[in-house]
Amino acid sequence: MNFHSLDYFLVLAREKNFTRAAEALHITQQSLSSHIAGLEKELGCTLLVRRTPLELTYAGRKFLHYAESIGQTRQTMEREFCDISENQKGELRVGIGYTRGRAIMPKGYASRRSLLSVYGSFHISFMDLMSLGRSFIASIFAR
Repeated sequence: MNFHSLDYFLVLAREKNFTRAAEALHITQQSLSSHIAGLEKELGCTLLVRRTPLELTYAGRKFLHYAESIGQTRQTMEREFCDISENQKGELRVGIGYTRGRAIMPKGYASRRSLLSVYGSFHISFMDLMSLGRSFIASIFAR
């Protein structure tokens, strides 16, 4: 099963007609029919009652529910990774030594709110460098 097959099924369920669905998808009717048959074989049940207009079986209605949910999750994932790739979203880690952190961390937490307003889609975390271990600190200074 792949995203194309899910998308094809969604359009077919909306159109209730192989010819119109194939035209909307810009593929041949035979290709659409083949994808749907593949889905039915993979799932082990019939998704459609093949008459005019097409009807979804009980399994087809259940599959439609899951296909819509997967489609929405996929769109959310694609938007999020687009934001990450364009540096609109990410993670900012601020490391500080224990002694210095004790002296200025209250200011750091106060300024965290202003950082969040400037970088609203970034997760900002403060961490004590000593808790990360000496090898981490050495690798930073070795660069």
